[in-house]
Amino acid sequence: PIRPDWALFAEILTILIFGGAVIALTRLSGVSWVSVLVIGSGALAAAASVYMYVRLGALIDAAFPVLTILMTGATGIAQRMISEYRLKLQIRGQFGTYVSPDLVRQLENDPSLLRLGGETKTMTFLFCDIVGFTPISEKLQEDPQKLVGLINRLLTQLTDCVLKHGGTVDKFMGDCIMAFWGAPLDCKDHAQRAMLTAKDMLGLLDELNAQLDADDLPNLNVGVGVHSGPCVVGNMGSEARFDYSVLGDSVNVASRLEGQTRNYDEWILIGENTAKYQPDWVRYVDAISVKGKSEPLHVYTLKDEIVDVAN
Repeated sequence: PIRPDWALFAEILTILIFGGAVIALTRLSGVSWVSVLVIGSGALAAAASVYMYVRLGALIDAAFPVLTILMTGATGIAQRMISEYRLKLQIRGQFGTYVSPDLVRQLENDPSLLRLGGETKTMTFLFCDIVGFTPISEKLQEDPQKLVGLINRLLTQLTDCVLKHGGTVDKFMGDCIMAFWGAPLDCKDHAQRAMLTAKDMLGLLDELNAQLDADDLPNLNVGVGVHSGPCVVGNMGSEARFDYSVLGDSVNVASRLEGQTRNYDEWILIGENTAKYQPDWVRYVDAISVKGKSEPLHVYTLKDEIVDVAN
């Protein structure tokens, strides 16, 4: 066997071609495809070396190209796995306590579903606030830990209602909770899910108030405002500190509707935009004026019996 003058050039060319392909595929594709390319290219280079030796008597050393391909592939796979793991940790840290575990798993498995810059979407928003909180806070003013425990117990159950129906908890504002549907994952039935959440929120109060009666505490009620419309959703805040949140007139309307529940016998007020998504679930309440709106808003509430078609 002889070693041709062009053997070194062929070995370097093999390294450049297959090594470059491995690097490119590492950036563009998943770990499994990179593994296939590494094994396949290494086997091809070794087979070509054996063929040249057996058939032509030419000695082309495949050891260095194969070793280089394997090292390049292993490094690329390790970097890709670390990058994907960090992305999953970031998603879990940002959304783990605000959306349901099922949605978090979807985002972890397919991060492309998550678009984090500001984008305009049509969504549904819900505000829920405790009504008649002052008497309880006054009665428990000498035992603030008991008051905090009571509020946390209620907010935990309200949060569970939101997560149960695939919503995102945006923030807690004292004894008020803000949630929305339609982000970070698209949700066609966002309005129906929000209305079902409002229904469940009122339902859980029966059991909680029975416990409050046993503890000789005033009953709790909540006011719920629900409205749908366009908004901008994404990371809001400064470069150093930001949150995933929403901005828009529809968000403000939902908050105003929640505040208007004190003026009616209904604990749930629903905007007209939301009511249009499921008109057989609602009944008309009134036309009301809210701050920032020149025209009165037609508001609705949920009927006593609604059929769950959202899940």
